[in-house]
Amino acid sequence: MKDKLAWIFLCGALAVLCFYGAAKLTTNHIAHAQVTVAPFVLRTESYNYDKGPKGELFLKEVVARRSDGATAVISTVGDLSLGYTVKTLTFPDGTSITVYDPIRTKSSWHVTTQRLVQLKEHLLHPAPDCMPEGVREGPVRILGDDLILGHKVIRVESKFGSGRLIEWDAPDLACKTLEFRFEERQPDGSLKPKTHEKAISLDIGEPPSNIFDVGADYQEMKPSEAQARYFQKAGVPEDTASKQSAQQADIVYLRGQR
Repeated sequence: MKDKLAWIFLCGALAVLCFYGAAKLTTNHIAHAQVTVAPFVLRTESYNYDKGPKGELFLKEVVARRSDGATAVISTVGDLSLGYTVKTLTFPDGTSITVYDPIRTKSSWHVTTQRLVQLKEHLLHPAPDCMPEGVREGPVRILGDDLILGHKVIRVESKFGSGRLIEWDAPDLACKTLEFRFEERQPDGSLKPKTHEKAISLDIGEPPSNIFDVGADYQEMKPSEAQARYFQKAGVPEDTASKQSAQQADIVYLRGQR
């Protein structure tokens, strides 16, 4: 009897080891997998409607993705007339770089294997209807198909206590959101536009190579130091939330050094 119990426990232990071993192999396989996706360059403008129905432009952004999955996000900072931007680059090997061109500094690190797997899974296996697995109705639901700049998208609604979010997602671009609108719930229960990110242009094809310039001769800095210096240059007050966010980024930055 004891021998039989020992054999059962041994088989159980081997099964657990095999499961975790297979899971680790799968994770490593995905992390090192090559990605081939549709390349594009998307330009957007974001408006705030607190001051009136016409909206106030407060942010411009460029999102570029290469066919190998490398992504660049270039966002304006502060007064739009100054043209200051921050660029975040993410490469297929897990390298992440935030580039601050006006002050010639950058913050570089490697994302965790888990995060890299999530990024590649999203690119390699997007849901055909751009909906999370098991979510098809209720707080999140599909409103129907639509066109943004002549490109087919799926309109997805998410409901919250504070309002609702409508996103226009492109299935053939790994469910990239081309536009979104947030409507804020009013005391009487009605919804009022709060913010709207509008697609200005969408070019399908490989992005210009200079978009992925990593600033090879730029000074390396922790995110909090680079942000403080950059905000000062842009004339933007560094509020408490921004400081706390940068401090959290420092933790990721330090963990991701190789």
